[in-house]
Amino acid sequence: MCECGAVLVAEATRNGIVTVDGEFVKFSRRTDYIACASCLRSYPARDVLLPPEGDEDDPEPVEKLERMLEPDEDVSPPKES
Repeated sequence: MCECGAVLVAEATRNGIVTVDGEFVKFSRRTDYIACASCLRSYPARDVLLPPEGDEDDPEPVEKLERMLEPDEDVSPPKES
C-alpha cells in the first residue's frame, strides 16, 4: 500500500511482483523500483519482494511496507535561524 492509499502490487513473490493489472514483473537488480500509479511515489522493489528461502531473519513484506510508510527522521527540512 502506498502512502497515498493506493495499492502498489497485487502479489509479491521472491522474484518479482504481480501488478494490479495482473502482469508479472521480474526484478533482478538492487536498483529496481516500484512506482505508485496514483501519486508516482517510488519504492525500492527489494522492500516488497518476499525474502529468499531460508532467510528467516528478513521481515515479512507487510512489515517492510509499514516501515516504508513511517516518517523518516533524517529528512526533516533544515531549521531556519
